Amino acid sequence: MTLCIISIDRYFVIVRPLSSFYRLYKRQFIGGLLALAAIMVTGSTISALFYARVYPDDTKFCDLTAITPGVASYLILSSTTLFIIPSLTLAITYSKIINYMRNYVRPGESIIDPDAENYKRKKFIRMLMSITGAYLSISWPFFATFIGMAITSRSLRQFDSAIRRKAKMHLTAIYKRVRSRILTTDTAT
Repeated sequence: MTLCIISIDRYFVIVRPLSSFYRLYKRQFIGGLLALAAIMVTGSTISALFYARVYPDDTKFCDLTAITPGVASYLILSSTTLFIIPSLTLAITYSKIINYMRNYVRPGESIIDPDAENYKRKKFIRMLMSITGAYLSISWPFFATFIGMAITSRSLRQFDSAIRRKAKMHLTAIYKRVRSRILTTDTAT
């Protein structure tokens, strides 16, 4: 959420530096966004406390044991508010900044070394893209699991057992294929 707010701030500073709204109400605007983010995160966390349980046979594993329609709605709403909306905001604001930076020429300034100026721009653009990519790649698996749990109505424990069962089947099939190839090559020689 804070990366999303930082991207909005950078957008106004870089792309719209003369915006009268932002200059006059910057503190209130950023403070409001921070308050909204805190409310969203707190609401999502407190809601999770009502749904999370432990299994009687494994008290160290906290899970959403029963995925009811209410829990599924919570998972989708939580993923939307904590991942999808911030990710879209981050991608849109940074794409607008990148587009602006590619086409920007500072008025009244002659560029003595255009290669150095282009290098700085490319480095800045690479940094923005790496921030966005890192955020998405780090947080996506968590929220993808939430969405998968909501759609399939399976808990983490059920996912884990299904994945282990399928992995065991695939490994057994691979072992049998490799063993039969080894045996056929041994008998052929």
